[in-house]
This record gives sequence, structure tokens and C-alpha cells, in this order.
Amino acid sequence: MICTFELLKLKIQNHTFSKSEQIFFGSVNDLKRNYLKIVSKQDIDH
Repeated sequence: MICTFELLKLKIQNHTFSKSEQIFFGSVNDLKRNYLKIVSKQDIDH
């Protein structure tokens, strides 16, 4: 699941966030606030 969020971060940086991703997650800001911020706070060993 973490890989999915890392991929989404790359897609946001490259401006390739799809319509289906936008429908599922909401806006890019919603995704950042509701998912990516929370995931980045997790203490995960890579």
C-alpha cells in the first residue's frame, strides 16, 4: 500500500494524476492532506 502512495506522489510531481484517481481520492490537495500526510508520519522501515 505504501508503494501505491509513493507512486501517487510521483504522479502528482509529474502532473499525471488521472481522472479516475481524482474521483477516488478527490483533489490533489485532498490526497495530500488525507492520505500522504498520514502515511509520511508513520514510522516504517524501508
